Amino acid sequence: MKGCLPLLVCDRTFTTSKFHQTLLFALSLDGNNQIILLAWALVQSENKQNWRFFLGRLCNAIGSMVTDPLTILSDREKALINATD
Repeated sequence: MKGCLPLLVCDRTFTTSKFHQTLLFALSLDGNNQIILLAWALVQSENKQNWRFFLGRLCNAIGSMVTDPLTILSDREKALINATD
């Protein structure tokens, strides 16, 4: 996450196709305050197992790049807290 602010935004949205899936994603801001998509996953539903999978892969991908304390912002706090139990 070099060049990004120490901010991670995690959220989800739903697809509107006939397959009704959920898109989990993580964003950050670069030095110019532009949004950068760090990771995304298309899953069947929002549940503890899918959030755990997504957050695990995200930590593996960016864990070594995070040097400053990281602020996580989300309106999905209950789902994220359950996934980290």
